[in-house]
This record gives sequence, structure tokens and C-alpha cells, in this order.
Amino acid sequence: MLKKDSSSPIQVSLMSFLLTSLREFLKHLNYIRDKDLGFRKDNLLVIRQTQSLGLSFEAFKIEIRNITGVTDVGSAFGVPGEFLGSNIFTPDDPETPQLRANTLTIDKNYLRTMEMKIVEGRAFSREFNDSLSIITNETAAKTLGFKDPLVHSLSATDGRPDFEDPQYSIIGIVGDFNFNSLHS
Repeated sequence: MLKKDSSSPIQVSLMSFLLTSLREFLKHLNYIRDKDLGFRKDNLLVIRQTQSLGLSFEAFKIEIRNITGVTDVGSAFGVPGEFLGSNIFTPDDPETPQLRANTLTIDKNYLRTMEMKIVEGRAFSREFNDSLSIITNETAAKTLGFKDPLVHSLSATDGRPDFEDPQYSIIGIVGDFNFNSLHS
């Protein structure tokens, strides 16, 4: 005597849905794990609120650098994947429209520490007075449309009418990197 299959169409549909969902979840998990973010994401130590160290911050970085296994120390006012800040930049070319862009304030070692690649120009350096210099990413450089972005400057508009916006010389173009979390 043959028995009738006890699996109902609802159970089969539910199992199919669960297997498809699991396959999609694993695909997304692999994407997040394997995605080239444009910076090194492994073996990083992030220490927050270091501004409270004040003038002792440089000595703190030297002490961290002296720890066995530490290869480099860089600092920034945030890390990629978090909201970092934004500003409106006005190009020195009046024909080029303003650009709203995310910003990240970094020190001279940050790009090297994060293994971010300079694709044109140079990184910040102790050999230069870079206090009025800026590095853009490839997308910002393309959006601005400059044939040679390294001969241009941008002013950061802060909206105060009584304050002259500083002009920042573009000294380098960094490869695009993932500015936002992949989880959002």
C-alpha cells in the first residue's frame, strides 16, 4: 500500500522561501566580507575622544607606535562607515558649480595607516605646510570636471557672511573608498 506524501503545499512553499532567504543572506554576507572598501579594515584599533589628550596627543601617538606589532598610527575625526561631516565647496572656477561633499579631517599618517591609495598628486606631508590643502576622492574630482584638479582650489563655505572662506589647494586625489556603512 502506498502512503500519500504528508507534506502540504504550504510546508513546501515555506521551506522554499527559507532556503531562498538563506541563500540571499549568505550572498550579502559574502559581499560585505569580501568588498574592497578602498581602505584596510582589518587589525585596526580605534581610540575615541583622543582630543581630550590636548597637547599630549603627539606623545600618545609615539607611545602607541612603540608597541610591538603596531605598524603605523594615524588620526582623524572619525572613521569610514560613520557619519563624518559634510560641507559645501566652491571651486575657484566660476563656471564649475558648488559641490556638497562628505568630509574627513585627517593627519599626515592617516592615508598610509589605512592603506588608502593616492592616485594623483600627493598625500599630506610634514615637508609642506598643508594647513590649507585638501585631498579629494576620485568621484569628487570627476564631479568637479577639472582636467587637472591639482591646479585648482576649493573654498569651504560655512555660511557666515562676515567670514572669508579659506581657499584649499587640491594637492591629491585618493582612490574612492566606502564612506558609509555597508550595513545601511
